Formats: sequence, structure tokens, C-alpha cells
Amino acid sequence: MAQFPPTLPPDGRIGQAVRDALGRLPQPREPEWADFIDAEGRLLPIERLRRESPEERDQRRAEVDLALVQRQALFRSVASSNIAIPQVVRDPANVFFGGRQAVDRQIEQLARRYAHRLRPTAAELSARRQFDLRSRANVLPAEEVRREILRRDDFMQRLIGAATKPRPAAEYPPHYQRMLDAAIRQAEADVLEEAAANQRTCLILPQRERTTIRIFAPGLPEDERRRLDQAAQFIGAITRKGRLSDPRIAVGINKELAAGAMRYRNGAIEFNPPTQGSGFIHEMAHHLQHHVSGLGRDSAEWRRRVSKGGKLQLMGVDSQGRSWYYRERTDGRAWLRDYMGRVYFRGDPMLLRVGNIPEEDNDRMEVVSCACEILFSNPVEIARHDPELVTLLIDSLRSNVP
Repeated sequence: MAQFPPTLPPDGRIGQAVRDALGRLPQPREPEWADFIDAEGRLLPIERLRRESPEERDQRRAEVDLALVQRQALFRSVASSNIAIPQVVRDPANVFFGGRQAVDRQIEQLARRYAHRLRPTAAELSARRQFDLRSRANVLPAEEVRREILRRDDFMQRLIGAATKPRPAAEYPPHYQRMLDAAIRQAEADVLEEAAANQRTCLILPQRERTTIRIFAPGLPEDERRRLDQAAQFIGAITRKGRLSDPRIAVGINKELAAGAMRYRNGAIEFNPPTQGSGFIHEMAHHLQHHVSGLGRDSAEWRRRVSKGGKLQLMGVDSQGRSWYYRERTDGRAWLRDYMGRVYFRGDPMLLRVGNIPEEDNDRMEVVSCACEILFSNPVEIARHDPELVTLLIDSLRSNVP
């Protein structure tokens, strides 16, 4: 592999310009020699380096690294066989002579090869099927559901830990190695996202036991309606029929809210598009908190126990422009999301700054809403971190007591 000179151009305006640009990347890094030159090896003027867009810089680095590795392969071929055409000796570096597209294809192949190594085994698929068959026929206890979520995650973590990451036959120059590393990370992230969706199926009740959430939401944009329906389907699938005293939820747009903000109030959800993520699940879970018998009381008692004596911390301003506080946990754990520990007051929270704490509003909290969001996005996170809470929540939603 061609080694870049260890000494960069002298520190100064040009060096700082490149450092500034690379510092703004999603994954900041230190400059390399190839960040300062073009594909012909010429040092670029500072004006060019400053006005380059991230896309233009990426394209240049791809061309520079390709030119350098091609020259190295040609030199090695001449030194070993006195022939300046490496293709005739089937050198693994031949891929670099196919241009950037050839290297991109090889990176995609290596990433797919890695993803294939992360496929569940036949024995694991069989174990999942056995659980799924029982869960489709019976309302299983919450602890059994939690253990199955953990078991599936344990399998995936062992699989990832044992899987070797593929390496190219010819060592990549830095730019392409970073691309390969990113492709491997993305392949792993895709597998973990699929695993989270698979864990989520453990929570689903038998079809006959599910609640039908009745949504009243005329005139919503198509993408918002799609997210809303997904949320209603999930909340209904984990809530046993008869547990939700009022399955009706009205949903409407309120332009007075900040863009992207949502709120639940008196059985209705208001929002101002565009929404993102699992916001509708969060707000529907507030409906569960108020309309599933005992859920609000039990989750409030759990919150009181795990944060008893905890300090109040100011976290900033919420989507509606109000200062908000959370109470630290005192049970040796941290909140999975600080917002789970949010404390509401019956008076002005600004008074906290002068030591006059208003009475807390214990009817309002974010434990159930945040927990349901996490159950949807990454079930194992809460199943592993807060077993008591997740068991309380699932048991409450699955109870056969109206």
C-alpha cells in the first residue's frame, strides 16, 4: 500500500482550512496528505479547498486515492516482472484499474458477505418459530415475553461477536477503507434493525385478543396518516381487548404548535407537521396511561420508588417552549431517556430557580409514553435495562381484568 508522507503541508491557513472542513464531517478526522492534492499530485490552492462542497471533496479523495494505488500497483508490477500492466498477472489490485465503480461494487459485495454471516441459524429460527406459535395461540406472561426478547438479542450479539469482517484481497487506500468500514457498519445496523423488528413480534398478542384503536383523523397528509396507522396498529396489537376503556382517539393538526411538535390532551392528539419517528406511539401511550385501569397508578408508583429523593435537573425547553425538569433516579440506574423522568408541576416551574418548588402534578408523567416508544424501536433496550418496568407495562396491557 502506498504510504502517504507523514509530514503535512506546514500549519497555516491551508492546513486550518482542511482541518475545519474535515472537522465538520459526521465522523471528524485528521487531515491526510491526499486531502491537499488533486489526482495529478498537485497541491491545491486554499481558495479551492475552502469552496469545495462535501460531495466534491469526497469525489476528489476517491480520484486521488485511486490514482495513488494504481501507481503503486504499476510500480510493483514493473519491479517484479518488468511488465507495467498488472492485469496480466492477476494481481488483486486489478480492481483499482476498473475505476471507482469497480471498487464500489467490491465494497458492496464485501458488505453483503458480512451481512450473510449474520443470518440466524436453522436452530435459532426453529426456536423463534416455536415461541411464535405459542404466542399466536396464547396470551403469554410478561416475564416469558421479556426472556424471549433477551434470548433473541443474546443470540444476535454472539453471532456478531463471532463474525469476522471481510477484508479485500488488495489493501484499500484510506478513502476506500473508510467506505468499506462504513458499509460494514451499515450492514450491521441493518441486521440489528431487523433484529429489533423481530423482537417486537414477541410483544404481539393473538389476533383475537388485540384491541382495535379507532382513529378519527380526517384530512391528514398521506405520510402522516401512514405513521399514525402504524402507531395505532402497534398499540392495539400489544393491548388486550377490553383493557382500554376508550379505544377512540381523535387526531388533528394544530398550526399553533411548533413545527414537528405533538401533544396529547383530553383523549385527542394534536400535532404540527412534519412529524418524525415514533411520536404518535408516544402520544397514544399517554392515552393508555389514562384509559387502561391501574396502568397510570402503577407506573407512577414505580417512578416514585426509583427516583425517591432524586435531585431535580433542568433539561431545557420542550417543544411548546416550556422549561422542563427531570428527577434523577436513585435506584442505581439512569433513565433510558431523561424525558422519562420528567416532572410536571401544578405551578410555574420557573419558581424552582429561586428555591420555591411548586406542587408536583402526579397525574402527568412520561414513563409509559417513553417506555412504549422504546418497546417499538428497540425492545431489548428496555427489557434489559428496566425489567421491572417492562414487566409491569406488559402485564398491565395483557391483563384479563377490564
